[in-house]
Amino acid sequence: MKIFLKSTFWILSVCLIFSGCSRDSDKEEEVFLEGKYKVLKVTSEIPVDYNADGVFETDITPYFTCNPSLTFQKNGTLTYPSINISIRSYAVELYTGYLVEYETPFCEAPQYSATYTMSSDLISMSTEWGDQLTFQLRNGILISNFNYSYLAVDAGNGRKMLKRVSLEFQYSKN
Repeated sequence: MKIFLKSTFWILSVCLIFSGCSRDSDKEEEVFLEGKYKVLKVTSEIPVDYNADGVFETDITPYFTCNPSLTFQKNGTLTYPSINISIRSYAVELYTGYLVEYETPFCEAPQYSATYTMSSDLISMSTEWGDQLTFQLRNGILISNFNYSYLAVDAGNGRKMLKRVSLEFQYSKN
């Protein structure tokens, strides 16, 4: 009987010890969003000739003249840039719409305020104008896919034309 009680005691002790343990990988990683994020990369959905040099590419980061940043506060507010990219001076061929000449797009990024909530890897932002925008958080990088601009694209036969192009902005924490 003593052996049975000792065995039962040890088995219960071992069970209690291991039931109180958990692996760190089982715990959900807490994300601290607060802080300032700067532009890491800007890409377009299709190749564009961003700076009128005849080269079409999707990574326009080297030519990007704005230095927009996002700042997330712990109280659920943020400041964000309203990025405006526009070609202010261009000439098009009559009746075709093909670009004859244009300049590098002008970029400005005035700062505005918004509120945000975070659920899993999605950050929902409500702007002061009532727009609902979403960022995705992937490996510490904030990604926005809600930006677009009219940029020069290849129209074939060595011609270019303006087209609405979606842009992806990636932000990294400073």
